[in-house]
This record gives sequence, C-alpha cells and structure tokens, in this order.
Amino acid sequence: SGHSRGAGLSIIAAFERPDLFAGFCAQAGFVSVNEYDQRMREIGLDTTTAASLVHGDADPDVGIENSDQVAEILTELGWVASLRYDRLPGATHEWQSQLNPQIWKFLADHPADRGAP
Repeated sequence: SGHSRGAGLSIIAAFERPDLFAGFCAQAGFVSVNEYDQRMREIGLDTTTAASLVHGDADPDVGIENSDQVAEILTELGWVASLRYDRLPGATHEWQSQLNPQIWKFLADHPADRGAP
C-alpha cells in the first residue's frame, strides 16, 4: 500500500512483481508519470490481484481524475470482483485511515492463488 507517489509505487510493484504481491492499496495515487498507464495495459496482470483505490474528490495535490484513470484501466483489463474504489466526497490529500479495517478485510478476502504445492 502507499499514498501519493507511494500509491503509484504500490501499483507498479503489483504489476511488475505479481509473484510477490497478491494485491495493493493505492491512496491518492497516479500512474501517468513515465507513461506507466500504457505499461499497465501492456502487462495486463491477473485480474485476481486485489486492487483497492482510495481518493478524495477535494484533493488539491493529486486530482481525483488520476484514480479515476487507474480504475478505468483496471476495468478495461477485466478487474471487477477484485477492485474496490472508495471515491470520497470532501476528502483531501491524506491517508484515509478510517478505511484501514475495510481495506485490510478486502485484501485478505482476495488471497493470491499461485498454485502452491
């Protein structure tokens, strides 16, 4: 999980190393730097990877359209059951800790199926 640039990194980590990460939580993140939004489409990634996005619509630092873009890409790639998007009215650019229990439960309810022996 991560916030702001760290949120972008959590997305990158999940896409680049699906062997290590069963899911991610990106709060107030973005992926347009270095055209990573295009790379996400190229990589594809297994749609069982759990994806949690959180963003406030009053964020003055990273516009909510950035998380909207990530949600749109994930939806294009087939994420439905493993995507959670909390689009928060009035929330600004800060970690939304009140959602920690729900996000943890969501991620825990979507474990990776890596074909373990």
